[in-house]
Amino acid sequence: MCRGYRASSSSKAARRSTVSWASSRNARLRRCSKSISAPPDPGESGLPLSSGDLEPAGELDAALIEATLERLDASERENPWACGATSLALARALAVPEARLVRILAHLSDAGRIARRAGYYCSPGFVPELEAEQRAVFDHIFAADSERPLAPVALADAVALVKASPAPGLSQAFDTLFASGALIKVAEQVYRADQLATIRAKLEAALRRRGRVTPAEFRDEIGTSRKFAVPLLEWFDAAGVTIRSGDVRLLRETV
Repeated sequence: MCRGYRASSSSKAARRSTVSWASSRNARLRRCSKSISAPPDPGESGLPLSSGDLEPAGELDAALIEATLERLDASERENPWACGATSLALARALAVPEARLVRILAHLSDAGRIARRAGYYCSPGFVPELEAEQRAVFDHIFAADSERPLAPVALADAVALVKASPAPGLSQAFDTLFASGALIKVAEQVYRADQLATIRAKLEAALRRRGRVTPAEFRDEIGTSRKFAVPLLEWFDAAGVTIRSGDVRLLRETV
């Protein structure tokens, strides 16, 4: 159920729009996953990420450019479940100052020789893919509950289980599931993409039927508690699905 980038591309068509907008909303999750994965987002160091104001490409170190591409390729082979490599991780591996390497990465990105997404650098066609052992761990953590199919998992609990697992590369794989939209954080809870797609469908159906929905009505529609219903409504507001008017929600497309 949590299959990473490659498997998420084969999900049902009905979920694709939810995964797409969930991925953009998950940008802030990199801060949450830092509790289990050490490399920071390159942009947070204050280093430039565009080569527009940097030295001309001709003045860059050709040897370092090739070494960077080789290290990036090696990283993808060694850790196929990760989104790529951060500038900090690459700088450490190549034993060069990060500020210098960022100029190289910006040049390569501008030239289309590498891609940058979710704070990681990778080859343009690289698609992360979780290993069977990693998928098994996440399938256990985020297993569907037949009695409470839309119930989330607390982020703190998921992080603790990831830390406790002996499976290799699990923290990077966890990042990949968030970056791909397979997992989505709402407040301090984590939902699978298929759960959030179902919740969204129920919310939109209720709004089209009723015209407006209160938190209590939404809670009853999805069979949850106010503890989870209110953060979900706030999340849908921020995602542009609904708009708040007093104590009720309206479907944004009808406003």
